Order: sequence, then structure tokens, then C-alpha cells
Amino acid sequence: MLSPAASPPPSPSPPPSPSLYFGYVTDGQGRPVVGAKVCGAQYCGYTDANGRYEFQGWSAGSSGKVFPPDGYEPKPVRVYLEGFPLYPGGQNITIRRITNVSMSPPATLAVGTRLGVFERVSFDDGTTESPVADLFVMTSSDPRVVKVGSGNGQGPAFVEGVKAGIASVSGRYFGVSTAMFQVQVVR
Repeated sequence: MLSPAASPPPSPSPPPSPSLYFGYVTDGQGRPVVGAKVCGAQYCGYTDANGRYEFQGWSAGSSGKVFPPDGYEPKPVRVYLEGFPLYPGGQNITIRRITNVSMSPPATLAVGTRLGVFERVSFDDGTTESPVADLFVMTSSDPRVVKVGSGNGQGPAFVEGVKAGIASVSGRYFGVSTAMFQVQVVR
């Protein structure tokens, strides 16, 4: 009796090759953004002097995020949220450069009064809009005179008179600051 010939074991599959992610990060005027960190899932690369990024990743598409240097708005703005679709093989990304941050606190405020502060951000693409409220951060030179609130879940920006005196307040949005404003608190 003839025995059937034994089949050779299957040859192992070659390991998958990583995908190459690359492209350019530019601002609203088409200028390169230098030093931005571009990520697709857990894989990242930094932009060079020409705004070019490159990195390898092991997926055919990822949730993309851009973490730029101060003076630019990240993409997405709230980086803890889902990002934008990022695919290997070349993808250019535009982010907005912040050209101005302004706010309008009152010049005089009574003790115990809390007032909202109107803030605006201007971008290099010509748009002006309200900043993302929880990412606009205010400071006071003397919180014992003028208490400020904004950012980090505190809701819309505000100033509150604590005791009679004068304090300076300012705001900041992704590394760009407003002018300093003096607020006098009166009884």
C-alpha cells in the first residue's frame, strides 16, 4: 500500500510592511509650519524647516492630530477628541496661525460683581472668532483684588471684584497673549 505523500508545511507569510505617512503642514497663507508634531495613532513625526513631516506607521489609515508650536491652533483644537482622517502616501495639512488675541474686560468693577469678558482671536486666513472657551486662559496680577476665570472647565471668561484696588488682567490662547488691562475695583 502506498502512503500519501506528506504535504510540506506552509511557508510563513512575510511580516507586513509599515506605511509611510508624509506631507506638508502649512498655515492659512501657505507658509510652512516648522516644529509641528504630526501623529497618526501612536506614530509621529515632526515638521522640518520646509514644513515636511514623515513617519512610518502600521495601519492603512489613522486618526490624525497636529500639535504645533505656540502661536498656532492645533488640529483638532481639542486634542483629546478624535482627530481627522490621516492616510499614508502623502497628505498636506493646513492649520491656522494666530495673529491676534483680544479681550474687553471692564475698566471699573464693583466689589462682589462678576462680569463676562468678550474675547476674540484673529487668524492668518482672515477669520476672527471667539476662542474655544475652555482653552482661553486668563490671569490676574492680584487675585485678591480681581478674580478671573476661564479655561479648564471654568466656563466663559469672567472678572470678579474681590476687594477695592487695582489689578491687571490678561488672556492667553495657544501661546499668544492679549494686552494687559487694568481693572479698578471699587466699593
